[in-house]
Amino acid sequence: MHYRVTTYEFNSEQFDDMMAYADSIKDQVQNIEGLNFAHVCRTNETGAMIVAQYDNEEAMENATPKFREIMGGMAQFFTSAPNPVGAEVIWQSDH
Repeated sequence: MHYRVTTYEFNSEQFDDMMAYADSIKDQVQNIEGLNFAHVCRTNETGAMIVAQYDNEEAMENATPKFREIMGGMAQFFTSAPNPVGAEVIWQSDH
């Protein structure tokens, strides 16, 4: 498994609109090949992170253009550039 963790800042006054947009692209996200799930976690009033799990690093890399396209639509809500980082799973508590 491989993860992409992306942090970003957003305009808190647009939170509801941002969530509505996220709901509108859910099908696109679910259809990314090799993506197992994507979770958006609010980290503070104006911050969030996306945790996306992929089958492997290759699937994550192959999904990058689609990820950027989707994130481009979210840009209207951002107050900072997204900061994506790829991460290899090296330990798990569930197995």
